[in-house]
Amino acid sequence: MIRGEVVDLRPLTAADVERSERLVNDPDYHGPFGTWALTAAGDARRRFEADGYLNHDHGRLVVADKSGEPVGTVSFIAIFHGPPPSNRVYNIGIDIDPAHRRRGYGAEAQALLARYLFDTYTIERVEASTDVENIPEQRGLERGVHARGRPAARSVAGRRVARHRSLQQAARRVAGPARASSPCRRRARGRAPSR
Repeated sequence: MIRGEVVDLRPLTAADVERSERLVNDPDYHGPFGTWALTAAGDARRRFEADGYLNHDHGRLVVADKSGEPVGTVSFIAIFHGPPPSNRVYNIGIDIDPAHRRRGYGAEAQALLARYLFDTYTIERVEASTDVENIPEQRGLERGVHARGRPAARSVAGRRVARHRSLQQAARRVAGPARASSPCRRRARGRAPSR
């Protein structure tokens, strides 16, 4: 379990998967900024049975309040901005239950997840994207993902409900100097990579 001040993160259980399958295609639960793709029945259960929704490339954790009640989930997926493994970045997402939003749970959950990923894996950055109209999530990202290191934000094109929308992307780099051992960085400085 990953403990915070107002929320904790923990792995999913079978009961969490049942709840997830009930809510996965509910537009009222997800709201205007949530998932717009439908999910087949049983997908969550099959994934849970395969690896518990937790491996090095993709994971999902339950966000629980201090009473232990699930209030949402956070997830991460590995992406690469160059050849692996040195260019691994995690993109994170969050889904807080409508009844529990605007209490600071999302910001802390994302900060806990980012800290866990930095502490567990050799990565330089954790990223998150949100709709430009999703102001509460942008604020949550500013408090959570940007809490450590220098923030980097840029707009990227995103497809949403058959029309193009802009997304706001936030990234947090690991604190400390850039790694000089990367062959790409040596090439950029005019030196050949050593073998």
